[in-house]
Amino acid sequence: MTYRTPIHETVLGRVVLSDTPFMGEPCWIFTGRRDSSGYGKVRLEVGTTGAHRLTYQYFVGPIPDGLHIDHLCRVRSCCNPMHLEAVTPAENNARALPYRRARSALECRRGHTRIPGDSGCAECAREAARRRENTPERRAYKREYRRRRRAAGFKS
Repeated sequence: MTYRTPIHETVLGRVVLSDTPFMGEPCWIFTGRRDSSGYGKVRLEVGTTGAHRLTYQYFVGPIPDGLHIDHLCRVRSCCNPMHLEAVTPAENNARALPYRRARSALECRRGHTRIPGDSGCAECAREAARRRENTPERRAYKREYRRRRRAAGFKS
């Protein structure tokens, strides 16, 4: 794969070293664009690809067909090749399952901190209530309600 801009300018120029090391090496946190899942994304001539995939290909070699790149450190924006390993999709999912379970106990799917013992997320419930209250129909109903109260002599 050939690149118009060298890899060290495309990816490594947007990397910050983390404070917490994994396997004796700090994570290389990609500070450029990220997708909704938190993976670093880099635009190339042929499309968009993951920053972690580019660093793996540059420092380790080509990614074998049918394999995924697994973040051993579990930091999706990390692109340190020492923290990346090419594995089968089944292995990648099996490794991620305990992490997903632990994370779901601490955070809701939108990333809000979950209160232990609570079945739902209080912040998500508040946001949903705000969305329900802020519809055109609901605003019109509230305006009409306040108008009728004022006409009846009540203070709003």
